[in-house]
Amino acid sequence: MIGRFGIYAVLALAAALGACGRDRPRERASSVPASIACPSRAEGSRWASAGGRYRETAAYGRMRDQWLYEVGGIAYRDSLLYVYDAAESRVLVLTARLQPARSFGRKGRGPGELISTVDMGMRGSAWRWLDVAGDTVAVFDGTRLQLFSRQGRFLEQRLSGLVGTSALSERIDRIAYAGASVVTPSGGYDLALLQPPADRYRWDLTAHGPGADRRLLSLKLAPLPARGRVPFDGPEQARPLWDLSGGCVAATDGTGAWLVRAPLGAGRVDTLPLSLPAVKPPQYDHDELARLMGMASKGEQGYLAPTAARKLSGLVIDPDGYAWLLPTQDSTNVPGGGVEVVRIALSTGAATRDTVPAFPAAFGAPGVFYSRANNRHTGEALVTRFDRAPTP
Repeated sequence: MIGRFGIYAVLALAAALGACGRDRPRERASSVPASIACPSRAEGSRWASAGGRYRETAAYGRMRDQWLYEVGGIAYRDSLLYVYDAAESRVLVLTARLQPARSFGRKGRGPGELISTVDMGMRGSAWRWLDVAGDTVAVFDGTRLQLFSRQGRFLEQRLSGLVGTSALSERIDRIAYAGASVVTPSGGYDLALLQPPADRYRWDLTAHGPGADRRLLSLKLAPLPARGRVPFDGPEQARPLWDLSGGCVAATDGTGAWLVRAPLGAGRVDTLPLSLPAVKPPQYDHDELARLMGMASKGEQGYLAPTAARKLSGLVIDPDGYAWLLPTQDSTNVPGGGVEVVRIALSTGAATRDTVPAFPAAFGAPGVFYSRANNRHTGEALVTRFDRAPTP
């Protein structure tokens, strides 16, 4: 049974199935690929290294007139890269070669205006408050979700009734926009959410459509370590990750034991077991963390060990239907720099390992991907393009 992996419940397309409000257990993923409506390119991902090596070919943010303060998400569509500079309340539109094309957005709380957000790099690679679908750009500023045309014209505000709730608060890591639906997470380690004891630490992923909401899946996370009644959510605690691409969702609780896949247009949710490479984990100063969190006290160890170790720090799906996973690691562990990734074919569950110079945040033309980084020490943010060099 899947329950031992920590999956609490699954509910997909409840309205269509007439099963709204009922959670049911699942069995393990079927070994028959045809049973899963999450297609992957049979020949493999066109963004795999494939014997070649990725190299940096362009960057935006290093020059004085291109300074970025905080990148809250990027998305590539039709040879353009959309970059959300959350601190400056603007969306930059760059060419595929990272040359400026236009920008839109301004600070404020009125229609079409965005609230400034400074994250200082705390959300890491999971932070994505921007998505593009069709001719629409969806932008979340930590309070409201607003839709713009790709030329920057304000269209409408969505999900106004959810503002301030756990489904639309500054605590969520990312949003996805799929046609008429907005997908957001809620619950989990959101300590401001007063969940009933039976649902405590339950993490939901929900598609909010024009007429109804559909809970796509739910994960039961490990309880946070606590001293007395005070929980501690440290950087080593596993936390959920997810992405949506091509009508398919992939999600994990961050422990690296399994990956959930769920097509948006079907009631089937399956679990794929994972096998991660042995990587050198990052080193944390536990005493300093305890001091910063106000947990250090005389005569006792302040830091609390995680109840579930964080083995994954990133998840993104490429256009060929492959989920890229970033094992939590010390980046200097890879000879020559870069990071080790695991790529999962969502149609079959087949896994391959690869090494790339940075974890992808968006995919361009085949053999091209983009990364983003926020340096919490210097305040510098950077968007970088990488191209795969041909095999010698």
